[in-house]
Amino acid sequence: RVQTSSRTDMVWQFYYKVIRNVNDALPLTPATSTSPEVLQIRGRLLAMRGFAYFYLLQIYAYDDIGVPIYTEDTQNLGRASVADVKALIEQDLTEAYDLVAGYQRSSKMEVDQNVAAGILARYYLWDEQYGQAATYAQIARGGYAPMDNNGLVDGFSRIDNSEWMWGADINTSTSTIYASFFSHMSNLNEGYAGLLQVYKTIDSRLFNQIPDSDARKEWFLDSGNSFGLPQYANIKFFDESGTSFVGDYVFMRAAEMYLIEAEARAQSGDESGARQVLFDLI
Repeated sequence: RVQTSSRTDMVWQFYYKVIRNVNDALPLTPATSTSPEVLQIRGRLLAMRGFAYFYLLQIYAYDDIGVPIYTEDTQNLGRASVADVKALIEQDLTEAYDLVAGYQRSSKMEVDQNVAAGILARYYLWDEQYGQAATYAQIARGGYAPMDNNGLVDGFSRIDNSEWMWGADINTSTSTIYASFFSHMSNLNEGYAGLLQVYKTIDSRLFNQIPDSDARKEWFLDSGNSFGLPQYANIKFFDESGTSFVGDYVFMRAAEMYLIEAEARAQSGDESGARQVLFDLI
């Protein structure tokens, strides 16, 4: 892709639209407010701005050249340095984490302190701050446990799955039908994967390494299956609604936080700690 392609532009515009919306709302939620509710809203806003800049940096940074920085009171039309963008991301996310302490959200579509900690864990792992990554990953998964075997086979389309930390509750108004995740990833739905037979499969070498005792092997089909799908096709993802494509989207799971903590501990030289975290997950 080049900078003028529609897909490149679409991703860039999406994240900067998030940033613009946040910048428009932040002056309405001043840091000097004495209202806990106002400060919690400010924290959720800052979490989304940090989240957006984090992904912009991962996608578009080149060497030390970052992306333009826009805040509620700053406009930098040129591309800021990676260091400057990282400083803003860490500032936004740490402030957000503090401000949403005690926030009781009404649904998993909202950012609470667990989610803010999870975004921080992602950022610190990417930035190779492994001690911080392990700490925030452990905080993020507090109160959540890996899903049971029933959850493993629910199609990964239900926001009420006990392990999901953050997601989107898709309905008929928000469904993007054939442009949806399940259209592209579910071999069992009438979308690009299933109906048009652009099947999504697992590499046979990885499949062969999964022990038969591991329930996750059931996500992939062996030869001679009753679905009429090719060997190694995934049935991990499916939308129970069929052609309505209202399967929910998962943005963050507790399992990810176990893996972040394990990788961070391994990178820090704590191999026994990393092994224990992986053991707890499995």
